[in-house]
Amino acid sequence: MVDDYGMLSSWNGQDCCHWNGVGCNNLTGHVQSLDYDFTENEYTSVQRFLRGKIPNSLVELQHLRYLNLSSNGFEDYHIPEFFANFSSLRYLDLSFCDFGRRIPSQFGSISHFTYLNLYWNNLRVQSLINLGICPSCSILISI
Repeated sequence: MVDDYGMLSSWNGQDCCHWNGVGCNNLTGHVQSLDYDFTENEYTSVQRFLRGKIPNSLVELQHLRYLNLSSNGFEDYHIPEFFANFSSLRYLDLSFCDFGRRIPSQFGSISHFTYLNLYWNNLRVQSLINLGICPSCSILISI
């Protein structure tokens, strides 16, 4: 992943709970949230902040409950299949990311999400069928 604007510059040192955009459980210290929605901050004049492929190393965050990557530039990349494997993940916002191609078939078996936002991506219409089995989603924004 490329960070042209230094938004991840705080990602150094041993304690990731002090990094910008990272939220941890106060008791366990487990990373529970990553919030990198750049639509409403002092840098709103810049179009995209993070771009490229989302790293597979995110799968190591098994206690992640909240992931917001809205308004970043992931043009021509697929939505990572491993997002569906996060059993703790409840909130996933990938809106305005320009993901291309398709929704992973693994998303058809998710039942633990309460919020899934895929608005404004370049996804194929036939991929929408994969979202039919998300009964617990309280909000599903149109694509």
